[in-house]
Parts: sequence; structure tokens; C-alpha cells
Amino acid sequence: MGKDYRILDLRKEYPGYTGTERWLIITDLEEAEFALKYPREHCLWEDAVIISSRAGNELRRFKNNEMKHSRIRKNRRAWTDDRRRPIREEIEMYEEEFGKD
Repeated sequence: MGKDYRILDLRKEYPGYTGTERWLIITDLEEAEFALKYPREHCLWEDAVIISSRAGNELRRFKNNEMKHSRIRKNRRAWTDDRRRPIREEIEMYEEEFGKD
């Protein structure tokens, strides 16, 4: 892969994607320049969404941020579930021993 572009398979990057385009090409090159430099990859141009490298960077930042917050939510749920269980068990043991108020 060249340094002037990145190619992503939209179906693999975004599960459930139903669009007609298959590829995402991230490049600042014009089509003619891209065709001259990368003739093999140019065949994908017709079946692709073309975005600038700046937009590609923003897309990557957004995706990384979403993954980060997803991990935080997952870890927070695991942490609170682990912490609540012993407290619930202690309350139940207390109620069994001393009765409910």
C-alpha cells in the first residue's frame, strides 16, 4: 500500500453496512494522478467512496474515541457488578441473621 492513500473495505470496517460502495479510499490525490501512480488500485475507484486524508484522520479519531468509551462502559459495568454482589450478599446475610427492619 502506498503512503499517498489508504483503502478500507467498508463491509469489514462497519458490520451491517448496506451501501452499494464497497471501498473507502482515503487520499488527497486527484483521480488522474491516482490512476497514474497506482494503476492496480485504481480499478477500485468506481466502487468507492473517496475522502481526503484530513477527513480520514477525523474518521479514525472518531472510531478510536468510540472504542475507548465502549471499553470504559464495559469496564465500569464489570466493576460495579463485582462491587454490588458482595454488598447484596452481606445485606441478605444481615437480614437473615437479624431480620428486616
